[in-house]
Parts: sequence; structure tokens; C-alpha cells
Amino acid sequence: MLFIVTLTLVIPFSSTYAAGEWYYKGDRKLTYNSTYGFYDTANVYTGRRELLIKSYMTVSGNYYVYEYDPGSRNDDYIGKLNNNGLRGYTIFNISNFIDGPNKKAEIYVMSYKNGGPYRDLAFYVR
Repeated sequence: MLFIVTLTLVIPFSSTYAAGEWYYKGDRKLTYNSTYGFYDTANVYTGRRELLIKSYMTVSGNYYVYEYDPGSRNDDYIGKLNNNGLRGYTIFNISNFIDGPNKKAEIYVMSYKNGGPYRDLAFYVR
């Protein structure tokens, strides 16, 4: 029984890889940002057009994906991270967010919840 449950959790994520090669950009952890009063991750930099974020968080809630731009309140909203099923993944088209002199999107996730004891997010691009 455990094998079947594990297999159903792995197959959707693995089948996503079949559509093209994804490159691992690293894990980021939600940490409390006392300046702004919410939790966020460190930026992930990429010039690629698609972003996959895999959640290892154990608390469902609203987790938002942004592209950082210098200056106050200039960050671009990309979308909401799907964490309803807990430990799921969400794919975003980020081609419109590649900007600036470095020609990269600077991506981070923020939330007013801490994500639970496991607050890691894995970032992949293609």
C-alpha cells in the first residue's frame, strides 16, 4: 500500500520532467523578514522562461511568487504557489519577467505563514 501511495506522488512530478529538461537552481527556505513582517525566500536568478517550484512545506496556505525589482513596491506578482495538496509543485511562465541589465528574473516566494517545520522550496528552470 505504501508503494502505491508513494508512486502516485512521484509520477506527476516525474512526468513533468519528460516534457523537457529541467535544471535545478537550488532550495530556498522561508525565513521571517522582520523589516516587512512576512516570510520570504532568498532570490533565485534565471534567464530561463519556465519556473517550477516544488514545495516541501507542511502547512497549506497562501504562498505568492514575485519577481524582485529594485525600489520600494516595484516587485512584479507572478502567481500563487499551489500548496493545497501539500508538497506539490507549480509551473510558471516567467518570460515576461526577465529584465534589467542582467537579463534575468529574480524570483522569490513570500507568505504571512511560516510554512511549518519544513519550509523548503526547490526551484527548477527550463
